[in-house]
Amino acid sequence: DGPEGDARLLVGDLLSVSVDFLIVGFVLFLVVRTINKFKHVEPPPAPTEKACPQCLEKVKLEAKRCKFCTSELAAA
Repeated sequence: DGPEGDARLLVGDLLSVSVDFLIVGFVLFLVVRTINKFKHVEPPPAPTEKACPQCLEKVKLEAKRCKFCTSELAAA
C-alpha cells in the first residue's frame, strides 16, 4: 500500500483536539476564577500609630504630645 511511516495530516482530528483543549482550558479558567472570588480576604488591621504633623515621626494614636519634637498633637 504506502511506504512505511506514512505521515498524514488529519485536519479534522487536529481541529477536534484543539477545540477540546480550548474548552477544557476555558472551564479550568472559570473554576479557578470562581474559587479566587470566594477566598476570604481579611481587612487590614486598624492603625495604632499616626504621624506627627511637625516632625512626621510615628507616635501612638493616644499620644497628646510628640515624644520626638514635643509638639502638641490634635485629638484622634
